[in-house]
Amino acid sequence: MAGGPSVDTGYELYGAGTSLSEMESGCGTVVGLGRRAQLAGRGVGLGRRRIFQGGSAISIPDLLALFRVVSVPAIITLVLATEHTDGRYLFGIATILVICAGLSDFFDGYIARRQGITTTLGAFWDTTADKILVSGVLIALVSVDRASVWVTFIIMTREFVVMAIRSVIAFDGNLVPASIAGKTKAGFQFFALGFAMMRLPEPWGPLYFDEYWMWLTGAITFASGWDYAVRFRDGIRQAGRSSGGS
Repeated sequence: MAGGPSVDTGYELYGAGTSLSEMESGCGTVVGLGRRAQLAGRGVGLGRRRIFQGGSAISIPDLLALFRVVSVPAIITLVLATEHTDGRYLFGIATILVICAGLSDFFDGYIARRQGITTTLGAFWDTTADKILVSGVLIALVSVDRASVWVTFIIMTREFVVMAIRSVIAFDGNLVPASIAGKTKAGFQFFALGFAMMRLPEPWGPLYFDEYWMWLTGAITFASGWDYAVRFRDGIRQAGRSSGGS
């Protein structure tokens, strides 16, 4: 096959100069490869996986995901410091960081799809960054009595169970696509963190508004985890039927 350098990985690998038609004929649809990148011959197909050769080692979506991870220590520090000083300003700064993190979660996916650089690794890193952020900040909020231990347990259990499932799937170069339930869950979680830090001065009945929202977020998080587990189970069954019929 004509083209750029290749490495024997046990998969059918395509060099940088390989044409789109050659890649598609060899491995079917090239998943996650933008049209312009395909036409430029910049993609390297690995079955249903691909990486890029040349150019920047870290893409903008990856940098945005990295921002969410590195913002976690700063947010946690601000939240914990509220026990020793006036918490209004510290919670305000922490809330701004959470808002920026939430916006980065939206824009990294949008940019990745727009530029055609969506990858299995990128999607895995994106969702992992969300889980690190939400779990870390929730633990800090529990320590300053701004979040329920039980809701935090529900959310963190769901997140790490799903992370384990994603790790198993990603190891084979595959990915369970993001669902509406998962995207809704992420939005509710970011709002829950912000509401908990900017708590209204008066409760609404037995609870504060942010506590109602946090329990609702826990229910949505559990439901989205159930949806993910069902889709994973269905994928395993379908794969079993396919292998049994071949």
